[in-house]
Amino acid sequence: MKLLSYKSIIFTTTIILLTGCGNNYASSLRKKAKIEINDTVTKYCEANHYSFCEIYARCYNNVFSYLYLATTDKLKFISEITNDPQYSPNKTMDIVYSKLKDSESKLKNSKEKSEEDLISRYYYNSILYPHNKCSSIIGAKQYDISRHNNIIQKSLDSMRSWMMVEKNYNNL
Repeated sequence: MKLLSYKSIIFTTTIILLTGCGNNYASSLRKKAKIEINDTVTKYCEANHYSFCEIYARCYNNVFSYLYLATTDKLKFISEITNDPQYSPNKTMDIVYSKLKDSESKLKNSKEKSEEDLISRYYYNSILYPHNKCSSIIGAKQYDISRHNNIIQKSLDSMRSWMMVEKNYNNL
């Protein structure tokens, strides 16, 4: 008898899903993403010697949570920014904004719009949007992402829809 037969894999997967083991992984991944975001944003704030960094980080996390992004993508994108050779904590948002501008020029100059460029533009906007919403707390400069408002609005609408579905499902 094969230990890893097709039927045993299906049975094991079903048991894991029914017992909720998969949810523990997803929730721990969300917690990790929230901690990473909080850490990166707090380092940015403190490196620039702003006051009220904890309040700014809380606000940033709150706004960021309303954007429709996969948790694994949040973690991937944060590590991409912090592993950038130009990275220093006090220039985090400047780096993201310059990457957004580079991404825009690539899209403008290329005949084909690659999915990767569109996705990265979306993520750069998703990093800057919460910063712009919360920057008044610490007195930081805002970045002009007004031409991308439709991208952000779609993300917010998607998340609202998802939250409504989840709420209705939990009320059953």
